[in-house]
Formats: sequence, C-alpha cells, structure tokens
Amino acid sequence: MTGAGFAAPNALGIVHPARAEGAAGHAEHGIRLSREVTVELQALAARHRLTLQTVTLGAWAVLVSRYGNAEDVVFGNVVSGRPAALPGVETMVGMFINTLPVRVRVNGAEPLAAWLQGLQERQLARQEFEHTSLAEIQRWSEVPAGSPLFETLYVFENYPNLADVGSGGLRMDNLRSFESTNYPLTLTLTAGGQVSLHLTADRARVDGDAAPRLLQHLATLLAGMAAGPARLVRRVGDLGLLTAAERRQVLGEWNDTRDAGMAEGRLHQGVAAQAARTPSAVAVEMASERWTYRRLLGSARLLARHLRELGVGPESIVGLCAERSPAMVVGMLAVLEAGGAWLPLDPGYPAARLAFMLDDADARVLLVQEPLRERVPAEGRHVVLLDARWDAGEDMGQPLETGVTPGNLAYVIYTSGSTGQPKGVMVTHRGICNRLRWAVAAYRLDERDAFLQKASSGFDVSVWECFAPLLAGARLVLAEPGRQGEGAYLARAIREHRITLIDFAPSMLAAFLAEEDVEPCVSLRQIVVGGETLAPELRDRALARLPVPLDNTYGPTEVTIDTTRWVCAPGQAPYRVPIGRPIANSRLYVVDAELRPVPVGVTGELLVGGAGVTRGYLRRPGLTAERFVPDPFGGRPGDRLYRTGDLGRWLPDGALDFLGRLDHQVKVRGFRIELGEVEAALVALPGVREAVVVARSDRSDGSDGSDRSQRLVAYVVGDATA
Repeated sequence: MTGAGFAAPNALGIVHPARAEGAAGHAEHGIRLSREVTVELQALAARHRLTLQTVTLGAWAVLVSRYGNAEDVVFGNVVSGRPAALPGVETMVGMFINTLPVRVRVNGAEPLAAWLQGLQERQLARQEFEHTSLAEIQRWSEVPAGSPLFETLYVFENYPNLADVGSGGLRMDNLRSFESTNYPLTLTLTAGGQVSLHLTADRARVDGDAAPRLLQHLATLLAGMAAGPARLVRRVGDLGLLTAAERRQVLGEWNDTRDAGMAEGRLHQGVAAQAARTPSAVAVEMASERWTYRRLLGSARLLARHLRELGVGPESIVGLCAERSPAMVVGMLAVLEAGGAWLPLDPGYPAARLAFMLDDADARVLLVQEPLRERVPAEGRHVVLLDARWDAGEDMGQPLETGVTPGNLAYVIYTSGSTGQPKGVMVTHRGICNRLRWAVAAYRLDERDAFLQKASSGFDVSVWECFAPLLAGARLVLAEPGRQGEGAYLARAIREHRITLIDFAPSMLAAFLAEEDVEPCVSLRQIVVGGETLAPELRDRALARLPVPLDNTYGPTEVTIDTTRWVCAPGQAPYRVPIGRPIANSRLYVVDAELRPVPVGVTGELLVGGAGVTRGYLRRPGLTAERFVPDPFGGRPGDRLYRTGDLGRWLPDGALDFLGRLDHQVKVRGFRIELGEVEAALVALPGVREAVVVARSDRSDGSDGSDRSQRLVAYVVGDATA
C-alpha cells in the first residue's frame, strides 16, 4: 500500500453534507439473497479459486463506481487484525479489528473472472498493512487531516448468523444486534445458507428511500454475477443494476411525453396565422415604438420576396447581423418566409468570429443594419440592408410558395467548440415548433401577455423569447441594446411595459433581485430560469421577493433550447433544485459508460431524444456521428439521441438532477464555453507556448445562492523563442 493513491473520497450522490434539520440516528435496511443465488455465488468463487468475500467486495466496488460515476473508487473495509504469528491469538478476548481503505479500479472492459482474481491478489498483498492505523495511512495520502478517506464501509462476516443457530433443542428467536459507525453508509454481508445484506445509513446524510434502493441494486448485481458459468466470459461493464420495474419506469413511464401534432408545421406559418387572427394587435414593442402584427408580417414578406430573388430557399443560410430592434425581428421572419434559415450574428462578437461563422456556414446572403455594415465581411456575398424600405406599413402581403417542410432548417446557431473553433447547430422547424408550442401551452400565453426579449441573438434563448409571444398573440417587448444586464433598467422595463413573463440565467436573476425596487413588478406572473445551475438559496430568495411561479429548465442548444421543466416551490429540498421532467415529445435517459440506462439514484450521462433533437453540426459529420447516436430506446428507425456530456440522475419521483459535466465545458453567466476554444486562441498569440484556462469563483457572499464573480482565468507559459 503506497501513498500514491488516496485522493478525495468517492461521492455516491446519495450522501449529502450533514443537515441541521436532518433526522437523528441511523436507519437499518436488510435483505437476503435467495438460496439459489447464494449457491451460485459460492460456486463462482470455488470455480475461480476466489473467496466469497472477494466476490461480494467486487460487487460493492462496482456499485460504488456506478453510483459515484468513477472508475477509481475507495471505501473502507473492516479486517480481523489478529496477528497470526502471536501464539494463542485465537483464544484471546478483545477487539482486534481494524479498518483499512480499499482502492479498486473498476474497468468495465475487463473480463469479470479475471478482474475478481486480480482484486483478490491485491487484497492478499494488503495483509501486511492490517495493523496500520487509519491516521498513519492518512498521512501517506493526499487527503488532508480532518477529511475522511472514504464515506462507505464494507464489512464481511463469515460466521453464521446467531439467529440461525440451533442445537439440542436450543433455539434463538428475535435476536437483533445493531452497530453504528462513523460513516454515512455501512454495508455488512453475512455468509451462511443465504447471504444476508445489511445496510446502516446515517439519517442526517442519506435520504430514507435511497438506502433500501441501493441495497436492492447490490442484490441485482450479485444475482447477475451468479448467473451461471456461461456468464463468466462477460465483462465487468456488462453487470446491470436496473430491475425490471425500474426499466419500465425510466424507459417508459417517465418518458411518455407524446403530444401529437405539436412538432408539426413551420415556424413562420404560426406567426402568420396569429397575424390573420389579430392583425391590429401590437406584436413588437421597443421603448415608444410599436409594430402591429399586420405591419410585422407585411414587412417580412416584402423583404422575403427580395431574398427569393437572390436565391434564398429551403436549406439556404442567411446571415443576420442586427442590434435588438424591430428590424431584427423582421429579418428573422423574412428569412423564414423566404424558405431559408437565419444565422444570428451578434454584433458584440469579435470580428474574426463573425467572419468564421459566415464562411463556415457558406452564407451567400447577409442581412445587416447600416451602422453595423463594417462589422461583417461582405466580399462575395449579397448584402441587404435592414432599413426603412422594407417597412410595409399596414399591407400584410401574400405568402410565398417555398416548399419548406418541418424537417428543413429554421436557423443555425453557433456554440463553443472544444477544438478551438465554434460549431453550427442545425435546428429544424419541427424542433423549434415543438418547443414553442409546448411553452405556449405550459405557460398559457395569450394576447394579455408581454414577454421581455433580452438575450443575445447568438444565444438560443433569444429564439423562444422572440417567437413564443408572436405565436400566442402576445406582445414581444425588446430590451434596449446594451442594457439587458442592468437590473434597475429591467425592473423599470417590467413595470412600464407590464411584462408578464421573463427568462433569466440564474446569475442575472441574482443581479435583478439585488435591486431595491423589485417588489413593484406586480405584472409578472411567470419567471423561467435556465442556462446555469439554480442554487436552492437563489430559488428561495426569488420566491420570497417575487411570489410568482418559478420554473427551472434545462437543455443544450443541440436539443432546441430546453428539454426539461421543474416547477419550484417554497420548502423544497434545501440542497438541490432538480431540472425536472421531459417536456412534450422529449425523452431523457441517464446511461452508464456502456450507454445502458441506470436506475434511480445512480449518476450517468444525460442523453436526449425526441422532436427537439437537432440535425447535428453543420459540415461536421464526424462530430455529429460522435454526439448524435442511434436511439436504441425510441423504437423508430432513424431516431437519434444527443449525448449531452452532462451528468445527472433520476430522483424517485421521476425528476432529474443535474450533477455537472463529463468534460471541461463550463457555463459563465448563461453562456456555454469550451475552455479548449479559449486555450487555442491564447496559444495562437505571439509569445505564448502553452495555455490552461479554468473557471474560477473568487468570492461569494452567499446571500443569494449565486456567485456573480465567476470568471475565466488563464495560465500561460511564454515562448522564449518568440
């Protein structure tokens, strides 16, 4: 046993920090394996010259690995501690036991029998340390004093259960012993005619329903290991946790979101239908400027005719560079009316990024406002200025025949790329129509509502901010350019324009709540947050200061904005805010490294299926094939799942917990950032040889559950030859 090994203890996910309001004491849970499974486990051990302890310890290691989503796991193991060389040691009375850490590398690709044999060899080699104290081992490790080396304890008892012993007419009934430890979870396995599993859980740190569920998963693992000689050629990764009942839940019941018709149609047709119903109603509002639905649609159709003359049609990508304004909305709608897909070009982006996106998307037509003309390269492109000549007044115009289908592109939006270059996500009419129609129904949007649009046009939230109100006959209110980050301005805009619905990134919500005059925003009836993790403290503060419904949402750009929803409420769990359940026609799966579904409470990668899954990355077939994989659960040929790279787990009620990332992607103020892209840009600078970028929080006052000081920090190594 060397000091090169022990870092922080594995977090199982079901073990939480001690809570003041947590129940005191310990809970006990126990089950017995059947005699058949016990016999098969013993046969497995005998066939491969293993001890039953090695087999069960291996199962526990696999379970800890799956729950903690880690290949390298550490847990405690109680050993006898009686020195064999000491004469008469077996007749001595006293506590000789010792507790040692066990480190196991769980390699899913390794054959099960070979892996168990290697585990036993390492256990035998550990015997020379059986009398070493934990304090001494801690000094060898990287874990600082005062922090535990592990949070789970495994105990194997190879003597008969006293309750099963009977001799000469003597029988012992209702015998019960209890032993608590200093660890949140202690597993005791007792050998005998039937292997007995007993789990002790600290009530203050482990939810009551989590421990018995874990015990059932361990029993499922052991049954899988015992399933006959032919199964021994399987890999460690082939062992499953999921019971038949859980499979029905996670694959069926919790993903039954079908809503026929919601994913059909074309986005611009929905706006046109609303304009036909309420042509004189205000569609777009900015400061004192107001556009009716008739004027908006007519102007878009007028511009669309010109775009058609320039060759815009289905699958054509049109660059759109505009500040937040009615002209920006006219431009988006005009591209759709012409049959094309718009490419948002935020004028705040660096010129090099704008040029890259235009070239990468092969946008032959560019819509741009006159003051921004110099921001984007025009060479080789048809440049169309967004100016007054496209104002159709009260002439609604006639629709154009374009042949666009629900499967055609509606827009292409670029996200950060791990290779140093942004990548374009191809969003279809089917995906965006499904997302927006779900939102209109879920939030009961109608002509009485007003939605404040404030997100960057390069951020996909801007699409639902713009088009959800237009599909519902509500008012789309545009925040003044450059002021979307000012809490005081937003509070005033909400009051003056009678805003009823608003979407925030949690960091922006925290800034907004810091304003003194938030309470007078009485017109608000719904707040939606997304793009970052919502802290429980911020949730509670928002519900206290603005007593209106608060929804937490989740969804990468690749699945069309949002794919889950969680309705927050006062008094919910103090240590987490779930991301919720799938929205209409969406499916979510939590899978292990083998892309197999995992049960409740087990951490895995989130995969998303359904109508919102986009067509992939523009001109990136290799990356598309890597991230958009065939759907083995959906049942329809051709369906794909998007591998989000996010970690999550199912909760017992069918909601989902978000638990971070598999890679180095981060979110800063709602924007998704691949650190590799920033590092590549730094290395490209003269005099820089190497660069590492991290997201760091310098401070947090803890008053609102957010950390608005999060920033990117770069560490560079200079190039002496430059």
